[in-house]
Amino acid sequence: MELIKKIFFSFFLVFCMNIDANYIELPKEEVLKMPLPLPYNKKEYTEKDIQKFINKTINNSKQPIIIFGGNWCGDCRVLAGTFNLPTIKKFLDKHYEVLHIDVGRYEINMNLMEYFNIPTEEGVPRVLVFDKNNNLLNSSSTKEWTTARDRKQQEIFNYFQDLVANSEEANLKINILNLDKPGFLYLSICKDEVGFKETVENESKEESCVSLVKEIDLQNTEINNVLPYGEYALTLFVDFNGNKKFDKNFLGIPKEQYGFSNNVMGRMSPPTFDQAKFAIAGPTTQNIKLRIGIPKED
Repeated sequence: MELIKKIFFSFFLVFCMNIDANYIELPKEEVLKMPLPLPYNKKEYTEKDIQKFINKTINNSKQPIIIFGGNWCGDCRVLAGTFNLPTIKKFLDKHYEVLHIDVGRYEINMNLMEYFNIPTEEGVPRVLVFDKNNNLLNSSSTKEWTTARDRKQQEIFNYFQDLVANSEEANLKINILNLDKPGFLYLSICKDEVGFKETVENESKEESCVSLVKEIDLQNTEINNVLPYGEYALTLFVDFNGNKKFDKNFLGIPKEQYGFSNNVMGRMSPPTFDQAKFAIAGPTTQNIKLRIGIPKED
């Protein structure tokens, strides 16, 4: 299901690309250098290795690019050489991290091509571009790279300019601390007081809030989300019994764990947006300590 969601998102995004974008132009003097690069090293990767690369890249506020190919493949080497053109390389280094995965003569790392639903009989190179939320952006257009040598260098450059995310975005890493047991995390990320106040106990309907539900356990307590620069406040609780509610006793005292950004706590009422807000102007981490019952002084 997760792969299907990513493929749908990919099709939608490529379909909606802005064809009138202002592109950086390549200087005419930039030409491929000979001999062409040999970027593939016969290393075998696991799905865990790939996810680690993707997560590390996103945490550095860049977008991952994965390229399947081999050094015997002329189109693979032409594409690698194009990536080394000074103007393109500068752009890619700023916005992306690139991982070349060797398929040999179609005998290594083939499980990874299958993992990304790439037909192995249709050739290489196959280029996968992800956004900063780990969505695969271009699953519907990976095959076109098998004829990379026939594409103009400016056309190749424009493709990656189209897929780059807004530069004024950064990764927010949320570490959930003191989790007692597995459950469903209900998290809301809000940009103003109205949305924040509404979502303290209920899922906010305000456009200023983004809400998500994630199953968590004692080994899986990190959440990453890429957000535009700005001020935000977080509110969350853990639904332990799966009833999709924040349970309290007859006195209104919470029976399930909860928390807020900056680890602020009100005494007789929830904290305000101003108390919980924090700024995102680069990679940001919030370490949120879960509480239960009436908050106490640390």
